Amino acid sequence: MNVHSSLSVHRSLPIRERYGLNGRLTLTERDFQRQVLDLAGILGWTIYHPMLSKWSERGWPDLSMVRPPRFIVAELKRETGKTSPDQDRWLEMLGSCPGIEVYLWRPSDIETIAAVLR
Repeated sequence: MNVHSSLSVHRSLPIRERYGLNGRLTLTERDFQRQVLDLAGILGWTIYHPMLSKWSERGWPDLSMVRPPRFIVAELKRETGKTSPDQDRWLEMLGSCPGIEVYLWRPSDIETIAAVLR
């Protein structure tokens, strides 16, 4: 099988299968973040993610993504992960700003994430 045919097979799979999300969702937040970054990159988004959050404002969302005319900020959590009060404060403030799309995403949201990023 050549590269092109394997890519087309890969792309024809449902997103949940393509990203290994069948059955139990046991992704780490880091693995989930990598999936979202890969998907956003493929779909043409420019992404900012602070590599060391200790030098960032406490609670700032994990990802800031731009593809004019849209601006998205997203906090990523594992299925059972909880947001901190600082994260809640930022998400609420940013959500009250016209034109900024604000999301809290979990691995089970991958289909929705793909639709939002399209």
